[in-house]
Amino acid sequence: METSNITDLMPSPPMSSEPPAGLLTVPLEIRLQIYSYLLEVPEFSPYTLPSKKAPVAGALLRTNRQINWEATPFLYAHNTFIAHPSLLATFPRLRPNLRPVSDPYAISLIHRFHLTVHLDSDLPYDAKALTESFTGAEELTLHLVQFGFCGVGYANLRQFEGIRGVKRVIIEGSTTGFEDYIEWLRKTMMSEPDAPIEEFKHEHVTLVDRLARGYLA
Repeated sequence: METSNITDLMPSPPMSSEPPAGLLTVPLEIRLQIYSYLLEVPEFSPYTLPSKKAPVAGALLRTNRQINWEATPFLYAHNTFIAHPSLLATFPRLRPNLRPVSDPYAISLIHRFHLTVHLDSDLPYDAKALTESFTGAEELTLHLVQFGFCGVGYANLRQFEGIRGVKRVIIEGSTTGFEDYIEWLRKTMMSEPDAPIEEFKHEHVTLVDRLARGYLA
């Protein structure tokens, strides 16, 4: 007599009419929280060492069309991108070691930018390009650098005076000696396009004056 396999004696599992479990079966509110967790990253800082690991789960956008449609804004509209050093809002990057964004639709969603500005060298863009790139942005961070401490003034920053309608402006880095202008420029860029702007009274300031203002103010 043949011995029956125990699996032959077990009843067949009931057929389920439920669809297989997957991300789209999760309520939309929960899915949005998942997208935020997987696709939003801390704001870029030039003082943070780059990581070889991808900071976001970009493969999620290739899952299917609906997830792509729901999740894409979390990656591009909710993160701060590094502006291109010469093309500005064109070809921005999420991190220096990642590829630049080239898709026109994705670029249109990016409204938070971080730009490094060299105060002691010629800028590779003009005031018109800056105004067109950043007017109306959600957030703009300008990181100011120069090789010599208090070596130059704010002349290069005058190219930014035409920008308007930015909701949040951060100007950091080498600002010693012209803090009054920095505050005026920040408020100017955050003002509405048609709002009257009080002209800043530019004056010639020596290195000694800048040092005194920076440390004695």
